[in-house]
Amino acid sequence: MRCQPGTQPITTPRLLLRRFTLADAKPMFDGWASDAKQTRYLTWNPHETVQDTIDFLRPWVAKYDEMPPAYRWAVCLKDSGKLIGSISCNFYEEDEDPHPGYVLAHGATGQGYAHEALVGMLAYMVQMAGAEVFWAEHAKENTASGKVLRRVGFVYDHEAVYESRDHTRRWPSRIYRLDAAQFEADIPVTF
Repeated sequence: MRCQPGTQPITTPRLLLRRFTLADAKPMFDGWASDAKQTRYLTWNPHETVQDTIDFLRPWVAKYDEMPPAYRWAVCLKDSGKLIGSISCNFYEEDEDPHPGYVLAHGATGQGYAHEALVGMLAYMVQMAGAEVFWAEHAKENTASGKVLRRVGFVYDHEAVYESRDHTRRWPSRIYRLDAAQFEADIPVTF
């Protein structure tokens, strides 16, 4: 990547992607972090208390101003400001390419918000950070996530397996690749 601009606000027609704050812990806990169904394919386990979510968010918030910066956005409805999910670009030691990940609150699924947030974040990472290639992974059972990835242009590359951080759960998965040169935002995005 050319530069490291960090997490800055992104707007799409219906969404505002912004930095998380610790004040987001309660709506995150209520919206998805405590929901076993919404977190079933995530590498972390559902939270049992709001304090678990505060403890989870604390390092995210602290890393916004570190180098290299974090790329984690709170996904909010633009009109009301309501927190409905999370989207991020993660970087792993084995490569420098960003790996998008996202989760939405139960009531926010099936409305195109994941697609809209992903388009906004990808546009930002290409235009502001100079990302050239993205890799994404989803559990094979999570076909809805695969549809979101393919809709923005990700192409299936290979199969793999990923596991939870506590090593208690494993998922057969599908890995996708997106070359930035092939990505076109199909909605207006500003940052």
